[in-house]
Amino acid sequence: MLSAAGNRQPFPWSFPMSQSRPARFVVIIPACRPQVHGEFDPLAFACGKPVLFYTIQQAQESGASGVLVATDDADIAHQAQQDGAQALLTKGWSNDMERVADAAAQLLQKGLVDEATVIVSLPANEPLVFGKTIRELVGEFSGSCADVATIGVQGMNLMQGYDPRVVKVITDKHNRAMYFSRASAPVMPGRMAIPTAINHKYRLRQVQVYAFRLSVLTAYAQWGVCPPEYFEDLEQIRLLWNGGSIQVVQLSHMGNLSIHDIKDIERLTKRLSLVIG
Repeated sequence: MLSAAGNRQPFPWSFPMSQSRPARFVVIIPACRPQVHGEFDPLAFACGKPVLFYTIQQAQESGASGVLVATDDADIAHQAQQDGAQALLTKGWSNDMERVADAAAQLLQKGLVDEATVIVSLPANEPLVFGKTIRELVGEFSGSCADVATIGVQGMNLMQGYDPRVVKVITDKHNRAMYFSRASAPVMPGRMAIPTAINHKYRLRQVQVYAFRLSVLTAYAQWGVCPPEYFEDLEQIRLLWNGGSIQVVQLSHMGNLSIHDIKDIERLTKRLSLVIG
C-alpha cells in the first residue's frame, strides 16, 4: 500500500530495533517527474524497463534493511511498488535532500528507524551505482565522525572537468570536502594541466550518493537555502555552510553515467544491452 505522512500502516519490510548493528541502513531513492521537457524522467524506459527499476535493483542488492522511493508523484509511487520497493509520499520539495529528510522523518515517526540507522540517499538517476559501492560507502561512514559521507571518483578527465553537469569536489588531507562546484575547479592561473598526483587525490568527480546520520537530516530540513547553494544549484553546499562535515569516500574507478537527459538514457540502453543481451 502507498504510504503517506500520518499513515500508520506497517511497512512490509519492518525490522527490529537493535543497538548492536550500528551499520544497519536503509536506502531512500528520491524521485520526481521532470519540470522541463527533455530532462531525466525516472519512468523513461531503457531495455524494456523504467530507469527507476535499475536503481531500485542496485539498492536491493546493497543489503539494506529497507528500500524506499520517496516521491510526490503517484505514477512513480505505483511503479516503485511494481518494482519491489516501498513508496513514500512526500511534499514537492526543491531538492533530493529535502525529500529524503521528509521520508526519514516519516520512518522515524513510524518507529522504523532510530538514531543509529544510517540513511542512504540514492538518486533515481544513478542506476549504475552498484550495491557493493553503497555498502562500501556505509562501511566507511560508520567508522568516521563525519556528519555525512559521499563518493568521489579519482582521475577526472578534461571533458568532465569542464562539464557543468559533473560535480567537482575538492578535499582536504583527511578526505573531508572543502567545497563543491559545477565549474572547472580549482582554477589554476597560468597552468594548462593539474599535476597527476593532485588531480587524483584531491580533485574528484562527485557521485551524488550520500550516507546520513538521522540527526543531520533533521537539521537540514530546518535550514534555508544558502547563497552558494543558490549559485551552484548544489544541495550539499548547505551542509558545509552550516558547519557540517562531509567525508569523501574515494574510488579509483567508477563508470560515469549519471542520467540527466534523453541522450544519457540512450547511452544507458546501449550499456545495458551489452549485459542483458
